[in-house]
Amino acid sequence: MESSYQLNWNVEIRQCEDGLKGLGLFASHRLTKGLKIMSEEPLVIDETREDLAAFIPQEFQSPSEAGKRALVLMYAGYRDPIALLPAGAVKDFHAGRTRRLQAIARLNSFEGIGIGCALSPGSAAINHAFNSVTLHALRDIQAGEEVTISYFQDYGRASEVRRSYMKSLREQLTRYHEAESPSPEEIQEAISVSRELVKIMEDEGLLGLEMALCLAEQSRMFTVLGGSESAERLNRQSMIIRRLCIGFDHPSCMLSR
Repeated sequence: MESSYQLNWNVEIRQCEDGLKGLGLFASHRLTKGLKIMSEEPLVIDETREDLAAFIPQEFQSPSEAGKRALVLMYAGYRDPIALLPAGAVKDFHAGRTRRLQAIARLNSFEGIGIGCALSPGSAAINHAFNSVTLHALRDIQAGEEVTISYFQDYGRASEVRRSYMKSLREQLTRYHEAESPSPEEIQEAISVSRELVKIMEDEGLLGLEMALCLAEQSRMFTVLGGSESAERLNRQSMIIRRLCIGFDHPSCMLSR
Protein backbone atom coordinates (compact mmCIF):
# COMPACT_ATOMS: atom_id res chain seq x y z
CA MET A 1 0.00 0.00 0.00
CA GLU A 2 1.48 3.33 -1.08
CA SER A 3 1.64 6.53 1.00
CA SER A 4 0.57 8.61 -2.01
CA TYR A 5 -1.39 8.03 -5.21
CA GLN A 6 -0.85 9.88 -8.49
CA LEU A 7 -4.40 10.56 -9.63
CA ASN A 8 -3.30 12.03 -12.97
CA TRP A 9 -0.56 14.21 -14.44
CA ASN A 10 -1.82 17.23 -12.50
CA VAL A 11 -2.53 16.03 -8.97
CA GLU A 12 -1.70 13.39 -6.39
CA ILE A 13 -3.45 12.22 -3.22
CA ARG A 14 -1.29 12.21 -0.08
CA GLN A 15 -1.30 12.97 3.62
CA CYS A 16 -1.69 16.64 4.57
CA GLU A 17 1.04 18.15 6.73
CA ASP A 18 -1.65 18.90 9.27
CA GLY A 19 -2.40 15.37 10.46
CA LEU A 20 -5.89 16.37 11.55
CA LYS A 21 -6.90 17.02 7.92
CA GLY A 22 -6.09 13.50 6.75
CA LEU A 23 -5.60 13.04 3.01
CA GLY A 24 -5.61 15.89 0.52
CA LEU A 25 -5.30 16.57 -3.19
CA PHE A 26 -2.00 18.26 -4.13
CA ALA A 27 -0.69 19.86 -7.32
CA SER A 28 2.09 17.83 -8.97
CA HIS A 29 3.28 20.87 -10.90
CA ARG A 30 2.17 24.47 -11.40
CA LEU A 31 -1.49 24.56 -12.48
CA THR A 32 -2.52 27.63 -14.43
CA LYS A 33 -5.81 29.45 -14.01
CA GLY A 34 -8.60 27.88 -16.10
CA LEU A 35 -6.88 24.48 -16.47
CA LYS A 36 -9.03 21.37 -16.20
CA ILE A 37 -7.34 19.68 -13.23
CA MET A 38 -9.25 16.41 -13.26
CA SER A 39 -12.34 14.67 -14.55
CA GLU A 40 -13.21 11.48 -12.75
CA GLU A 41 -15.75 8.68 -12.90
CA PRO A 42 -16.63 6.85 -9.63
CA LEU A 43 -14.94 3.55 -8.76
CA VAL A 44 -18.08 2.18 -7.12
CA ILE A 45 -21.74 3.23 -7.24
CA ASP A 46 -24.88 1.97 -5.48
CA GLU A 47 -28.36 3.07 -4.45
CA THR A 48 -27.48 4.28 -0.92
CA ARG A 49 -24.42 4.71 1.28
CA GLU A 50 -25.41 1.67 3.35
CA ASP A 51 -25.86 -0.46 0.20
CA LEU A 52 -22.46 0.68 -1.02
CA ALA A 53 -20.87 -0.22 2.33
CA ALA A 54 -22.59 -3.61 2.37
CA PHE A 55 -21.43 -4.59 -1.11
CA ILE A 56 -17.99 -2.93 -1.13
CA PRO A 57 -16.11 -6.23 -0.46
CA GLN A 58 -17.52 -7.69 -3.69
CA GLU A 59 -17.14 -4.45 -5.60
CA PHE A 60 -13.50 -4.24 -4.47
CA GLN A 61 -12.71 -7.06 -6.88
CA SER A 62 -13.98 -5.10 -9.90
CA PRO A 63 -11.74 -1.98 -10.19
CA SER A 64 -8.35 -2.08 -11.86
CA GLU A 65 -5.25 -2.54 -9.72
CA ALA A 66 -4.72 1.23 -9.83
CA GLY A 67 -8.32 1.72 -8.71
CA LYS A 68 -7.84 -0.69 -5.82
CA ARG A 69 -4.69 1.13 -4.70
CA ALA A 70 -6.58 4.42 -4.77
CA LEU A 71 -9.51 2.96 -2.83
CA VAL A 72 -7.47 1.49 0.05
CA LEU A 73 -5.59 4.78 0.40
CA MET A 74 -8.81 6.56 1.39
CA TYR A 75 -9.55 7.65 4.94
CA ALA A 76 -10.87 4.80 7.10
CA GLY A 77 -11.33 6.54 10.45
CA TYR A 78 -9.05 7.99 13.12
CA ARG A 79 -8.43 4.51 14.62
CA ASP A 80 -7.20 3.06 11.34
CA PRO A 81 -3.75 1.52 12.05
CA ILE A 82 -2.74 1.03 8.41
CA ALA A 83 -0.56 4.14 8.26
CA LEU A 84 1.55 2.72 11.11
CA LEU A 85 2.27 -0.62 9.44
CA PRO A 86 5.43 -1.13 7.35
CA ALA A 87 4.95 -1.68 3.62
CA GLY A 88 4.48 -5.30 2.65
CA ALA A 89 2.04 -8.19 2.39
CA VAL A 90 0.66 -7.78 5.92
CA LYS A 91 -0.19 -4.11 5.34
CA ASP A 92 -1.77 -4.90 1.96
CA PHE A 93 -3.87 -7.67 3.52
CA HIS A 94 -5.24 -5.53 6.34
CA ALA A 95 -5.82 -2.57 4.00
CA GLY A 96 -8.37 -4.61 2.04
CA ARG A 97 -10.22 -6.21 4.95
CA THR A 98 -14.01 -6.05 4.85
CA ARG A 99 -14.55 -3.85 7.91
CA ARG A 100 -11.97 -1.31 6.72
CA LEU A 101 -13.47 -1.18 3.20
CA GLN A 102 -16.90 -0.59 4.72
CA ALA A 103 -15.53 2.28 6.82
CA ILE A 104 -13.97 3.79 3.68
CA ALA A 105 -17.32 3.53 1.89
CA ARG A 106 -19.22 5.25 4.70
CA LEU A 107 -16.67 8.02 5.27
CA ASN A 108 -15.78 8.88 1.66
CA SER A 109 -18.86 8.28 -0.48
CA PHE A 110 -21.27 10.95 -1.67
CA GLU A 111 -24.99 10.32 -1.57
CA GLY A 112 -27.67 12.27 -3.40
CA ILE A 113 -31.28 11.74 -2.41
CA GLY A 114 -33.01 9.87 -5.22
CA ILE A 115 -29.91 9.59 -7.43
CA GLY A 116 -27.63 7.14 -5.62
CA CYS A 117 -24.24 7.02 -3.95
CA ALA A 118 -20.73 7.15 -5.46
CA LEU A 119 -17.17 6.56 -4.28
CA SER A 120 -14.27 8.25 -6.14
CA PRO A 121 -10.67 8.67 -4.95
CA GLY A 122 -10.04 12.21 -6.17
CA SER A 123 -13.47 13.44 -5.17
CA ALA A 124 -13.05 11.93 -1.71
CA ALA A 125 -9.72 13.70 -1.26
CA ILE A 126 -11.31 17.10 -1.89
CA ASN A 127 -14.36 16.17 0.18
CA HIS A 128 -16.99 17.12 -2.38
CA ALA A 129 -18.61 15.65 -5.50
CA PHE A 130 -21.04 13.18 -6.92
CA ASN A 131 -21.02 10.89 -9.95
CA SER A 132 -18.58 12.33 -12.51
CA VAL A 133 -16.67 15.35 -11.23
CA THR A 134 -14.66 17.89 -13.19
CA LEU A 135 -12.40 20.32 -11.37
CA HIS A 136 -10.96 23.52 -12.86
CA ALA A 137 -8.46 25.95 -11.38
CA LEU A 138 -9.91 29.38 -10.51
CA ARG A 139 -6.38 30.75 -9.95
CA ASP A 140 -2.77 29.68 -10.50
CA ILE A 141 -1.78 26.84 -8.14
CA GLN A 142 1.87 26.18 -7.33
CA ALA A 143 3.47 22.72 -7.39
CA GLY A 144 2.99 21.01 -4.03
CA GLU A 145 0.13 23.30 -3.00
CA GLU A 146 -3.03 21.63 -1.76
CA VAL A 147 -5.98 21.79 -4.15
CA THR A 148 -9.16 22.68 -2.24
CA ILE A 149 -12.73 23.68 -3.03
CA SER A 150 -15.44 25.75 -1.39
CA TYR A 151 -18.22 23.51 -0.09
CA PHE A 152 -20.89 26.06 -0.89
CA GLN A 153 -21.83 28.38 -3.70
CA ASP A 154 -24.60 29.70 -1.55
CA TYR A 155 -24.17 32.82 0.51
CA GLY A 156 -22.95 31.53 3.86
CA ARG A 157 -20.39 34.32 4.22
CA ALA A 158 -22.88 37.06 3.48
CA SER A 159 -24.51 38.84 6.39
CA GLU A 160 -28.16 38.19 7.13
CA VAL A 161 -28.97 41.73 6.00
CA ARG A 162 -27.22 41.22 2.67
CA ARG A 163 -28.85 37.85 2.16
CA SER A 164 -32.25 39.42 2.69
CA TYR A 165 -31.39 42.26 0.31
CA MET A 166 -30.12 39.85 -2.35
CA LYS A 167 -33.38 37.90 -2.08
CA SER A 168 -35.33 41.13 -2.57
CA LEU A 169 -33.26 42.02 -5.65
CA ARG A 170 -33.81 38.56 -7.15
CA GLU A 171 -37.56 38.88 -6.59
CA GLN A 172 -37.54 42.23 -8.39
CA LEU A 173 -35.72 40.68 -11.35
CA THR A 174 -38.18 37.79 -11.39
CA ARG A 175 -41.10 40.22 -11.66
CA TYR A 176 -39.33 41.97 -14.52
CA HIS A 177 -38.88 38.71 -16.42
CA GLU A 178 -42.54 37.81 -15.88
CA ALA A 179 -43.61 41.03 -17.62
CA GLU A 180 -44.70 40.40 -21.21
CA SER A 181 -43.51 43.65 -22.82
CA PRO A 182 -41.38 45.72 -20.42
CA SER A 183 -41.00 49.38 -21.24
CA PRO A 184 -37.56 51.02 -21.73
CA GLU A 185 -37.94 52.52 -18.24
CA GLU A 186 -38.62 49.08 -16.75
CA ILE A 187 -35.60 47.66 -18.57
CA GLN A 188 -33.42 50.46 -17.18
CA GLU A 189 -34.73 49.72 -13.69
CA ALA A 190 -34.00 46.00 -14.13
CA ILE A 191 -30.44 46.82 -15.22
CA SER A 192 -29.95 48.91 -12.06
CA VAL A 193 -31.30 46.09 -9.88
CA SER A 194 -29.05 43.54 -11.60
CA ARG A 195 -26.02 45.82 -11.20
CA GLU A 196 -26.73 46.14 -7.48
CA LEU A 197 -26.96 42.34 -7.16
CA VAL A 198 -23.63 41.90 -8.98
CA LYS A 199 -22.00 44.52 -6.75
CA ILE A 200 -23.02 42.61 -3.61
CA MET A 201 -21.64 39.39 -5.10
CA GLU A 202 -18.35 41.13 -5.86
CA ASP A 203 -18.15 42.58 -2.33
CA GLU A 204 -18.76 39.12 -0.85
CA GLY A 205 -16.32 37.40 -3.21
CA LEU A 206 -19.12 35.29 -4.68
CA LEU A 207 -17.67 34.64 -8.12
CA GLY A 208 -20.05 32.16 -9.71
CA LEU A 209 -22.48 31.26 -12.44
CA GLU A 210 -25.21 33.50 -10.99
CA MET A 211 -22.95 36.51 -11.47
CA ALA A 212 -22.18 35.40 -15.02
CA LEU A 213 -25.91 35.02 -15.69
CA CYS A 214 -26.65 38.50 -14.31
CA LEU A 215 -24.00 40.06 -16.55
CA ALA A 216 -25.27 38.14 -19.58
CA GLU A 217 -28.81 39.34 -18.88
CA GLN A 218 -27.58 42.92 -18.52
CA SER A 219 -25.91 42.50 -21.91
CA ARG A 220 -29.18 41.32 -23.45
CA MET A 221 -31.11 44.24 -21.94
CA PHE A 222 -28.57 46.76 -23.25
CA THR A 223 -28.93 45.18 -26.69
CA VAL A 224 -32.70 45.77 -26.53
CA LEU A 225 -32.03 49.41 -25.61
CA GLY A 226 -29.50 49.81 -28.43
CA GLY A 227 -26.40 50.01 -26.24
CA SER A 228 -24.25 47.67 -28.30
CA GLU A 229 -20.90 48.75 -26.76
CA SER A 230 -22.08 48.11 -23.19
CA ALA A 231 -23.72 44.87 -24.32
CA GLU A 232 -20.46 43.55 -25.79
CA ARG A 233 -18.45 44.54 -22.69
CA LEU A 234 -20.88 42.83 -20.32
CA ASN A 235 -21.04 39.74 -22.50
CA ARG A 236 -17.23 39.45 -22.38
CA GLN A 237 -17.25 39.80 -18.59
CA SER A 238 -19.96 37.16 -18.31
CA MET A 239 -18.04 34.72 -20.50
CA ILE A 240 -14.81 35.19 -18.54
CA ILE A 241 -16.56 34.28 -15.27
CA ARG A 242 -18.43 31.40 -16.91
CA ARG A 243 -15.18 29.94 -18.25
CA LEU A 244 -13.57 30.19 -14.82
CA CYS A 245 -16.53 28.36 -13.26
CA ILE A 246 -17.07 25.53 -15.74
CA GLY A 247 -13.79 25.45 -17.66
CA PHE A 248 -12.39 26.89 -20.87
CA ASP A 249 -12.99 23.55 -22.60
CA HIS A 250 -16.71 23.36 -21.78
CA PRO A 251 -18.71 23.12 -25.05
CA SER A 252 -20.75 26.25 -24.30
CA CYS A 253 -17.54 28.25 -23.80
CA MET A 254 -15.78 26.83 -26.84
CA LEU A 255 -18.70 27.71 -29.11
CA SER A 256 -18.58 31.33 -28.01
CA ARG A 257 -14.87 31.88 -28.76
